[in-house]
Amino acid sequence: MGSRDTKIRNFASSRFLARSDDSGSISNRFGCGFHYWRTRNGCVAGTCQSNSPCLLREFANLGGKGVAAPSANRFGHVSPTTAEAVQDEIGEFLLEGDLILDGGSALVGIESTIIDCTSESPRILRLGAITKEMIEESTGLSLSQELNENIRVSGSLENHYSPKATVVLDVLAESGEGFIAPASIVTPQGAIRLAAPSSTDEYARLLYAALRLADEKGLEKIAVIQPTGDGLAEAIRDRLLRASRGR
Repeated sequence: MGSRDTKIRNFASSRFLARSDDSGSISNRFGCGFHYWRTRNGCVAGTCQSNSPCLLREFANLGGKGVAAPSANRFGHVSPTTAEAVQDEIGEFLLEGDLILDGGSALVGIESTIIDCTSESPRILRLGAITKEMIEESTGLSLSQELNENIRVSGSLENHYSPKATVVLDVLAESGEGFIAPASIVTPQGAIRLAAPSSTDEYARLLYAALRLADEKGLEKIAVIQPTGDGLAEAIRDRLLRASRGR
């Protein structure tokens, strides 16, 4: 990273994130993918952390000089969580010589938490696996609840993350419809089970693959029983609400 990039990252970590424990920052403590911090100068700084070897670190070891890119899905579509899903999503647009780096399935599934660091208290702009409680416990700061509609952030449109199939929430599926629900809920007769997660973490990992599977099967409707609770479950419900509004 260049000096300017280093300053952005240091501002994000030292200004708000290195206050309460030995980990030094949220990104060090909650290393589960890419984390993005919006800083005072309007830039977004990212760190690459993972509980498995980071694909981009390996990329750098092979001589790569860096990556600047959006998510590997078309606008408003379901985010890919595997290399195969990336190929299905954008493969037709790739040029000869373009590569898809396969680091295995996404560990979390849904998109990262985005945190705004432009005021005296951090603020969540997009819900993700790093929750309000985790941030407050790590930083010793109370999150700001103030809204700023001038800040543009990925995934904030009312309709987003949408498959071709219609998504309906908190109803049982009818015959011929797709069904996503916790494992404890029995599949209705004739419904097509797309995912039966046994935990909130598994729900987040399986969600997008299940939505994509519905489109692969040519289903017209997906009935979803949402997870309950706070934290990651709240982030999952945010994605499902946006998906239910269609493209």
